[in-house]
Amino acid sequence: MLLRSSFRRAARVLVGLLLVVALLAPLPVHATPPVQTFAGDPLNAFPSLFPQLLTLPAPAWMREGQRISYYFQSANIAQAPDDTGTGGAGYLQHDIVALTSTSVVVASTLYGETGGGVIPASTFGAAFHPGVGDFWVNPAVLVEAESVATDELAVVRMPYTVADHEYDAMRFEYHSGDAVTISMFDTATGLLLYYRHTVGADAASTRSSSEAYLLGRRQLRLPWRGTKAPAWLAEGDRMNYVGTRSVYVTGSPSGQFAEQAAVDVAMAQARWSAFSVDSTTAGITNGTVDRVTGVAQLSGALWLPAEALRTVVRRPQLDRDPVTGIVLSYARNADRSITLTEQGDLFRIDNTYDDRTGGLTATRIEIQIGVAVQVTELAAE
Repeated sequence: MLLRSSFRRAARVLVGLLLVVALLAPLPVHATPPVQTFAGDPLNAFPSLFPQLLTLPAPAWMREGQRISYYFQSANIAQAPDDTGTGGAGYLQHDIVALTSTSVVVASTLYGETGGGVIPASTFGAAFHPGVGDFWVNPAVLVEAESVATDELAVVRMPYTVADHEYDAMRFEYHSGDAVTISMFDTATGLLLYYRHTVGADAASTRSSSEAYLLGRRQLRLPWRGTKAPAWLAEGDRMNYVGTRSVYVTGSPSGQFAEQAAVDVAMAQARWSAFSVDSTTAGITNGTVDRVTGVAQLSGALWLPAEALRTVVRRPQLDRDPVTGIVLSYARNADRSITLTEQGDLFRIDNTYDDRTGGLTATRIEIQIGVAVQVTELAAE
């Protein structure tokens, strides 16, 4: 099946997002849908169609520090009077945080759109074979892609326009029972332009639909050029964080719950690391999520490279994202630690790093959900 796990997990988060906002419930910041393998996406079937993707290099346009943004919407559509539909929309952003001859390492963040601004809904990451990933294929396989068409799989070359730019696109449309999956790629770059997955025929009581549209890609202006991961990282290590999650509602007593996160080092490579993060709120598990950190990462990093600890940053504002409006800023604290802050209209995330090791020492996440404000604070043990 032609499926992509980052879009599937985004769909599962978004269909519940409107319900979370409506109930003013705490948003599970660390919780995500099921994990993804670090060796490559097991739900991506394009290597089955084009086995050479497992040995081809990354497309020529790929660079460390690039961000690829998609508009994403997903819904469970009620078809019967007694059914309740759910849905949501937002932005899925992929950052290429490390690029080697054997891996493209991608840190991904899903932001939910609430009508008053975006809020972070999920953060996850993975490493892929260079020739194929969640949102790209090496374009060499698209030259004669029509040859893989079958009765279930239609492969058609067609024009597709994004932001007034017309692409020569290759469209793959796969039918399996009452499920339809469409993936459309730019033939020049191999970049995914459009994705849709629907389940359910018209007669079904409930249907589901997910769509993603490319908004653009850009190069982030990194204030330092990292060369390698910290030497203290080793596979099998564990970092523990403890703190609280508090919910404040105007005119109502606040609630406070114990919060914990265990971060296990799953892989420790020269230029990037993979982590498995388990978290609990009030003793109740939020699930497990795969995270990555690479040398070219600003948002959501679990460590900073040595170059970041030495660099003198003269302009506090490092970036303003044109898609989400989120501002990323830098501060050198009195104790020489470094804090990177991501701020939108409805949220603020402060990640603080040790000035000697580069490791994440504390995080504070403040999110406004309707009339409620949720604050999660964690510090390393």
